[in-house]
Amino acid sequence: RTAGMAPGKTKKRHGYGSKKKKLKYKAGLDLKKRTKDVDQIHASVTDTMITGNTEQPINYDLPGAGQHYCMYCDRYFVNLNTKKEHMKTKFHRRRKHVVDTEAPYTHEEAQAAAGMAPADSAKNKTQ
Repeated sequence: RTAGMAPGKTKKRHGYGSKKKKLKYKAGLDLKKRTKDVDQIHASVTDTMITGNTEQPINYDLPGAGQHYCMYCDRYFVNLNTKKEHMKTKFHRRRKHVVDTEAPYTHEEAQAAAGMAPADSAKNKTQ
């Protein structure tokens, strides 16, 4: 007990199971589980459609030596069966739909949405 505290109370510490430690741990997991954004996936999908090259180089550090890859979800699979099962999931179908139907935003659209349109466009609207 420390001086100035009420009887029966102890000083709080961030020990085992404390909320502060749990939140710090979960923040690290969010970064670890992060996948590519939709605009990055859209760029890689269009590149592979243009070149027609869907083969992956062999990399033994990845699951299945990097041979079973879903480009829409940015995931590697151990074998072809797990990849086929993944293709049936709701997550994959939704992600594929978003990448195929929505065009990624450009810097000009983002700046216009933030109210930072270029000066040339403001002059054209007033004339």
